[in-house]
Amino acid sequence: MTTRSDEILEIEIKLRVASIDRARALLARLPAVLARERSFEDNAIYDTPDGSLRREEHVLRLRETDGEGRITWKEKVATQLHAKVQAEVESRVENPEAMRSILEKLGMVVVYRYQKYRADYRWTDPEGGAQLDICLDDTPIGAFLELEGPAETIDRAAIAMGFSSADYLLDDYRTLHLRWLDEQGLPPGDMIFADRQVSQA
Repeated sequence: MTTRSDEILEIEIKLRVASIDRARALLARLPAVLARERSFEDNAIYDTPDGSLRREEHVLRLRETDGEGRITWKEKVATQLHAKVQAEVESRVENPEAMRSILEKLGMVVVYRYQKYRADYRWTDPEGGAQLDICLDDTPIGAFLELEGPAETIDRAAIAMGFSSADYLLDDYRTLHLRWLDEQGLPPGDMIFADRQVSQA
């Protein structure tokens, strides 16, 4: 696969943890260093009215954090790795509301919203010095660690925190949330906090 200069290859997995406090204790075990304080994120997934992006396993996401936005395009990449691998193009957006208007004028529609509180951590692998980005996510369906970096570095960090590859979650939050709703006997919907139900209309 060829990639453009503005495209990166994202290799990541998620790990479910019992609580935010438990996750922080596991990060201290590495130890991982806090790179960005916890902040609120509101994410909107866009698609064509007929759902063609989801069928082709593409993702178009607009994320808003602290009044700033990021627009992201992701494409699934076939791999033998036990990880989620995607080609990603991302850009900062100064005015998320204007970007929403542009996407709507292009005929795109919001098909899913999800929210989380996220803190960013960094870990340097003592075996080789590779850096791992670790996100601690507090979501309406529980706490998760998201590990992104070289596959072997992901494995070493997971093992150091007491996990194995059997614990790896390779699905996105939309899939995990829909599965959780089904297990609870609830209808499909957005993954948003009860006190954060702000309309994006």
